Amino acid sequence: MKGSSKTAVYTGKGKVYRMEKNVLIIDDDLDIVESVKLLLENNGYRVFTAFDGQEGYRKITENRPDIVLLDIILTTEDEGIKLARNLRSDPALSSIPVLMLTSIRKDSSEEVAKLPVDGYLEKPVKPSQLLSAVREVLHEKR
Repeated sequence: MKGSSKTAVYTGKGKVYRMEKNVLIIDDDLDIVESVKLLLENNGYRVFTAFDGQEGYRKITENRPDIVLLDIILTTEDEGIKLARNLRSDPALSSIPVLMLTSIRKDSSEEVAKLPVDGYLEKPVKPSQLLSAVREVLHEKR
């Protein structure tokens, strides 16, 4: 995952290269991970996965994804919250955008409302809404 790779895009006038963005999905629900992964891969993203906070943190530190999609509830009720805070407090990782993708309502608690994340989506989420949020956080124009 380290650094983005080039992907050829054919425009009719020859090849144009664009950088493929790396996305790390951290969620303990295999069905969610697989469906989000498929959606993102079909839209030109390179996707990696982790199923708990510890594995996710390791993959973040080793590979520096362009964006992290993170659930709140992983192996504990607040593992995603702790991971988001750890990322923001680490100067080497604090610039990596985090998009919270969770079934927890944002207004369910003050702690959730004050999460240090770049975006927040409640499951279930429409594919178009997820893609739009990822592009917005990555400042992509489509």
